[in-house]
Amino acid sequence: MKNTLSSEAKQELSRLLSRILDSYTNIALQLNAFDIAAQKYATPQYLENKDFYLSTINNIPSRFLLPLEMDNVLTAKELTEKYRKTLLEAISKDYLIRIVADIDISLENIYESYLRIKDPTKDNAKIEKEVRNFWTNNIYRSFFIDELAIATPSGKKSTWDMIFDRYDELRIIRHAIIHNSAILTQKHKNKLIDIELRLPEGNTMTLLKRYDLIKDEKVTFYSVEQILDLRKYFYEFVYFIQQAFMEYK
Repeated sequence: MKNTLSSEAKQELSRLLSRILDSYTNIALQLNAFDIAAQKYATPQYLENKDFYLSTINNIPSRFLLPLEMDNVLTAKELTEKYRKTLLEAISKDYLIRIVADIDISLENIYESYLRIKDPTKDNAKIEKEVRNFWTNNIYRSFFIDELAIATPSGKKSTWDMIFDRYDELRIIRHAIIHNSAILTQKHKNKLIDIELRLPEGNTMTLLKRYDLIKDEKVTFYSVEQILDLRKYFYEFVYFIQQAFMEYK
């Protein structure tokens, strides 16, 4: 079973890494476009032109317009702010949401493979139910740590619990972004406190603090560096699991 599961897991993780690469490629292209646009509208040609503005519906064909239309009219200064801050925050949140979803799906697929290999006679409905419950009651942790008893990859200091704690931080703020306008609820805060209490001795920085993702109890993105931090983290998280399966014999 180990060889079969390891082979399927490595294929799944390779597909995941390809999706992560594609997602960051799109982000990089958007960042490049934002930078070009921001530089353009920050020039005196636009900033000092009091007659300049950009309408968000100006180029919409008439057949697509509403009877009572809604529009944003932006000055050069406002456009520069949008490209440098507002849109940066928007794509950062989208990137986090998308990659966490991709990782969730891949880990669920690996779990589903395990269930089918373990019991080929189990019907699809039961398997689907177990997969739906993968992220509840720490099943995902017990799957790797107890059921598979898969060792920490050689050369790694982090344990499975440690890497899942860091990943859970991002799953928590992903939930806050989607369901509560990026504001942490008390339930979110309690979960993050529990995670922080499990930090190894001598380590006082959670992932969210290290990347400065929380300000005044709200998920906040304000720099390209935060996207680059997340990009590096996502790759390292998947590499950890990938290496573990490569050594799973």
